[in-house]
Amino acid sequence: ALAGCGALKSTARDMAKYATAVIDAENGTDGPLADAIRLSTQVQIKASKPFEPDMCLGWLRLRDKETGVPIFHHDGGTGGSSSALFICPQQHFAVFALANTQTTLWTSVRQIMADPMGMLSGLIENAA
Repeated sequence: ALAGCGALKSTARDMAKYATAVIDAENGTDGPLADAIRLSTQVQIKASKPFEPDMCLGWLRLRDKETGVPIFHHDGGTGGSSSALFICPQQHFAVFALANTQTTLWTSVRQIMADPMGMLSGLIENAA
């Protein structure tokens, strides 16, 4: 089997730092990666239907059904493991999930994508 994503490895602490960098960049804070992050979150392909995600460079951009608050999403998996990252810069929060099986996490991601903000709306309301 081949290692995923160029055999890059990170920790939950690394993901928290990355999520913080995205939140900071999207809220106008400058940093070493701020310009690149802002470029990566610009919409490249607008969704053709309401509540489908827009496509950015490496991100899907979801929107809360009621407020329109954007949440950036990226996921991936390899050989029996998977991960997903959701970042809401406007509300200053991120959710990162890891699973040691593909089925469990992908099922959750499909549920979120079927009702894009259904599972995250509560987090937005609680963060406000």
